[in-house]
Amino acid sequence: MCGIVGILEQHDPRPVGQNELRRMLAAIRHRGPDEFGLYLDRHVGLGSARLSIIDLSTGQQPIATEDENLWIVFNGEIFNYLELRGELESLGHRFRTRSDTEVLLHAYEEFGPQCLERLNGQFAFAVWNAREQTLFLARDRLGVRPLFYTVNGGRLIFASEIKAILTQRQVRAEIDPAVLGEVFIYWAPLAPRTLFRGIREIPPGHFLLARAGEVSVKRYWQMAFPGSGADSISAASVDESLVQFSALLVDASAASMSRRTSLVSIISSAAMRPRPMPGALPVRPRCPSRSTPTPNPRQTSSRPSTAAKPAAPTALASHSGSTASLSPGSGGLPARLLGRRNLRPPNLTRADRRNAG
Repeated sequence: MCGIVGILEQHDPRPVGQNELRRMLAAIRHRGPDEFGLYLDRHVGLGSARLSIIDLSTGQQPIATEDENLWIVFNGEIFNYLELRGELESLGHRFRTRSDTEVLLHAYEEFGPQCLERLNGQFAFAVWNAREQTLFLARDRLGVRPLFYTVNGGRLIFASEIKAILTQRQVRAEIDPAVLGEVFIYWAPLAPRTLFRGIREIPPGHFLLARAGEVSVKRYWQMAFPGSGADSISAASVDESLVQFSALLVDASAASMSRRTSLVSIISSAAMRPRPMPGALPVRPRCPSRSTPTPNPRQTSSRPSTAAKPAAPTALASHSGSTASLSPGSGGLPARLLGRRNLRPPNLTRADRRNAG
């Protein structure tokens, strides 16, 4: 589980404040505690809270194409990304990471919104086209991954959870009485409306395109049901469907196991670890502890201290291509920030929590 956030200035080309994105990420930091990343330019700001699953070393978000025209933040998993990667490589695309996020980005670069028809997975993602000044948001067919948005004061604000949107001061947490009735009847709001007035969700199987101050939401997939006639479902079609389902299940299981070999090996080794018999004394672990041992006051040593020195701040690429250092709590941040482990959103203030309800 990861989380994505973003703000698009639809009319005024004023930079999005990094602290605004940090507050949004702080509200959903439980979705991605491993890494946080930001992208900022004159029109848009994107943020990602990442839980590292695939490509732990080089899969930091946001990710850009080679020319830095397209930028993506992504929540979910593309199950057929290995097949898509091979197809894209045959078309001339080159990859710098092993993540499914970069495969999704290049698929959008190659096929545009039609790339959604090729995806097998669960996803919610945003792609910013810097050259065309367009923002593309999409959600998977069945709506496994959430994605909410609001248009307020000339801004399009989106996030994986509503609480992140409510951290923005101009967005008010007002209950929509009409939707409250839906909750009492259906136990949940009916998409695209939510319980909060003015905040909507992208329905399952839909995408949103923001261009030139206009926002449009379109359907790209709809579940098809057989007809209601007596002869609409034959025995042959049922048998054929069972064969197709079995083949898809075997294929999905094989693909999942091939991607999660390391996870399976960890689980298997943990399951096969010998356990002590009931009533036996606990065995001290032989591996050294991470904690620093308590020094013996009777022993003295003339060797110099080997205490670890504080790590140097990470260098981040700026908008102009130069580098700038980012230390915790620093204010002067570069225009573009790639995800790094030392980038952390601040804790929400009491006013922010009160505004978020």
